[in-house]
Amino acid sequence: MARSNNASASSSASATPRSTSPTRASAAGTAAAAAAGSSATTAATSPAPSAVIAGPGFGIAVGSSNACVAASRNEINTTTGRPNVDVIASDAGDRTTPAFVHFPIGQDPVVGSSAKAAALRFPAHVVTGPKHIAGLPVEHESVKKHSSRSNVKIVERDGEAYYEIDLDGKIEHHSPRDVSTRVYRKMREIADAFLGNQVQHAVITVPIEFDEARRATVKDAATKAGITVQRVISEPVAAAIAYGFDVERTANKTLAVFDFGAHSLDITVLKVVGGLFQVAHHTRTDAISGAALDEVLVKHFAAEFAKKNKVDITESRKSVAKLRAAVEPVKHTLSSSSTAICSVESLYEGMDLNGNVNRGRFEIISGPLLKQAVETLQNALTAAGLEPKDVDEVILAGGCSRIPKLQRLIAELFEGKEPLSSILPEEVFAVGAAVQSALLFHPEEAAENEKQTSAKATTSAIGVATPGAGYFQLIAAGTPLPVRFTTVLSTSDDNQTSVSLKLVERPAKAENADQDRQLASVVLRDVPAGPKGQARIELTVDVDAAQGDVRASLTLVSDRSKTSTVSVLQSAK
Repeated sequence: MARSNNASASSSASATPRSTSPTRASAAGTAAAAAAGSSATTAATSPAPSAVIAGPGFGIAVGSSNACVAASRNEINTTTGRPNVDVIASDAGDRTTPAFVHFPIGQDPVVGSSAKAAALRFPAHVVTGPKHIAGLPVEHESVKKHSSRSNVKIVERDGEAYYEIDLDGKIEHHSPRDVSTRVYRKMREIADAFLGNQVQHAVITVPIEFDEARRATVKDAATKAGITVQRVISEPVAAAIAYGFDVERTANKTLAVFDFGAHSLDITVLKVVGGLFQVAHHTRTDAISGAALDEVLVKHFAAEFAKKNKVDITESRKSVAKLRAAVEPVKHTLSSSSTAICSVESLYEGMDLNGNVNRGRFEIISGPLLKQAVETLQNALTAAGLEPKDVDEVILAGGCSRIPKLQRLIAELFEGKEPLSSILPEEVFAVGAAVQSALLFHPEEAAENEKQTSAKATTSAIGVATPGAGYFQLIAAGTPLPVRFTTVLSTSDDNQTSVSLKLVERPAKAENADQDRQLASVVLRDVPAGPKGQARIELTVDVDAAQGDVRASLTLVSDRSKTSTVSVLQSAK
């Protein structure tokens, strides 16, 4: 079982680790649901024997700023047991598409590169990242964060956040769900062009923290785009599937998924144990992001411009916006080239910017931020009760993970073990989703999937065990799904600074604890010291209806930013 943070990976498989894939990401896998090992073949690899499947399978990953779609071929590679996967490029040859939607005056909305380009001239008409607030009320923390960086006004309508766009005096309101549909439709159209006809089925990915309601909202947005959603899986699990981590073929594994995206750094510690994905820890920080790296470059070029022209462009919001748009490709170029050029026509009062920066200089000015990113990874391991030596593999995701200096710092943390990046980090979620999609078409997988999703009630009781207090049941066997249980606990000792619970599963007819199966442990640290009973901690357990996945969280009532979550993802067996 496991849950909202993630849907189970109903199939995947092992293959050769650390292969490179400069032109085509090809993942591999068998019919089992969690994942281990790694694989990706190059375009030069000779075709291996294959078995035809009903696919092809498609995987769609839509992030804060970019979207990617990948497709498996109508075959299972009989050597690896996994489908071969290609990332699909747009007509312009781009393997990722900006997840931007432009609402021009008097014209139909536009999605993709042209919409991103329009953001410079019409910032209040261009929406990005709508998936992250779809279906949420305006007072939700995610909406507040999104609103702080959005140029489009966000208002409340029908109890949910909506975008309000002023089109030359005509006010339009668009729900984030409908804007998301436009992005999914764009990705489907890219896949349609590749396939030659309309794509029917796909697996889509969502951030790990999405609960059942938010996952359903995203699924609805994709469905309205004409996509039959086979499954919704979390991004870290998709990354693990892409590299073929398969519990059926390998020993138990501990993975760290390092996702350095446009607006946040997400680190997820996954444990693959006995056929289950367990989310041992997840942490997110908005202070470390691609946008923060952009600001480092903006500051650098603004200083260079001021030195040459004796003017301060930071006095002009328009100039800063133009420079910010120009430095983003500079950042990406420096991941593969030693030098990058930055040119902006008429940056400030008719004066042009023509500059460059080399990788060495970029590594110096971005060094503090990159070190913070690695420190965040170290802290996530500590929160999960792990040391670097306990982690079998680190998987890189998000475009900023390609920065060579960052990869070296991560390797140093893990005593020379290089992180997995043979599948391009900005493509890894889509590749994993495409593998999942293809294997759901496989006859054996279809049967397993049907068996797995047919249960609409808990088959076992779910409870927690605490030191000295024994077991107490939270959710009874046979409880209809989905279900949520919430209660408030308090500290049992004076000056207690952490709370630890074991989440256990007890068969319906079990008479004692001998048949209990531990699902996971959840630990909340940094509880304020005080008399016993003073600190109050909210325990929430969710079980979803799709796969019977379980998610448990502990949250300090007095400071809800202090929370710890663990998920257990039911794999097909």
